Amino acid sequence: MTGTKINIYLVRHGEYVDLGSSTVEQDSQNRLSVQGIDKLQKQAKILAKWNLPIERIVTSPFVRARQTAEILAESLKVPVDEHTALTRTSFNVQALRQILSKYPQTEHLMLVGHESDLSTVASTVIGGGNLELARGGIIRIASSSVEPPLGKLIWLLAPEVMGAKA
Repeated sequence: MTGTKINIYLVRHGEYVDLGSSTVEQDSQNRLSVQGIDKLQKQAKILAKWNLPIERIVTSPFVRARQTAEILAESLKVPVDEHTALTRTSFNVQALRQILSKYPQTEHLMLVGHESDLSTVASTVIGGGNLELARGGIIRIASSSVEPPLGKLIWLLAPEVMGAKA
């Protein structure tokens, strides 16, 4: 897979209501808040106007991430897959390789997951730096190598840039 070019869009889930996070099972059931849904719908409309060539969205199985992915997919008109490698605290560079290997023909892949996993992976792929992704934020990386995953940061967008006002 060396030499493969892919644009990776790492999206942190939207704002959610924490109804319990003492176990992974409890945390996995937390849903987006009404405000989180509203913000994501605004962002998704802006992203659709930008005509990003997203081909597929892959999401964490956690409810809030799945909801985020579905809102984005509806506006972007793309399919959504779920992958356990994006589970909170599980996503790392090896998990990224695993996901990318499932989509070898995809040039624009959006992954929806959790912090600090997304920022840590992004930082590793771009060769360092200290990144922090707000809820609903997006990091775009242009990768020229999947094995190992190497790329450059194209942009990091806060939700406010995409029309989501606090």
